[in-house]
Amino acid sequence: MKPQQSPGLSFNLHDQLVFYGSYHSRGWNQAIHFVFVPLIMWSAAVQVGHIMVEKRRPALLDSFFQSLVLAGLFAWMEGLFFLGYRPKLQAGLELAISANLHTLQAEREALLQGAKAAPAK
Repeated sequence: MKPQQSPGLSFNLHDQLVFYGSYHSRGWNQAIHFVFVPLIMWSAAVQVGHIMVEKRRPALLDSFFQSLVLAGLFAWMEGLFFLGYRPKLQAGLELAISANLHTLQAEREALLQGAKAAPAK
C-alpha cells in the first residue's frame, strides 16, 4: 500500500486522521499532544481576546509571575461572582478596577499626546 500523502485542504476526516496519525503514533507523543495542543490553542485565543476585546496587551507581558499564579484564581472568582458569591466584595473590586482603568487610560492618553507634540527628527 502506498504511504498516505498530505491531504492538503481535503475535508475527508479519514484522510486527515490517517495523515496526522502517521506523525503521531506513539503513546507518549499522543499524550503530550492531548495535553499541550489545547493549552497552546487556548493561550493563543486568550492573547487575541485581550488585544481585540480589551484593546490592551495581556497582563502576561506586565507581570509574568502574577499571570501564571493569579489568572486561574481571577477566572474562578469571576465565575463565583457571576453565581452571586459575595456581592459586596464584587462591587468593591469593580469600583477599584474602574478607578485603575481610568488612571491607565489617562496615562495612555497623556503618552499619546506627548508623542504627537514631540517634533519629528
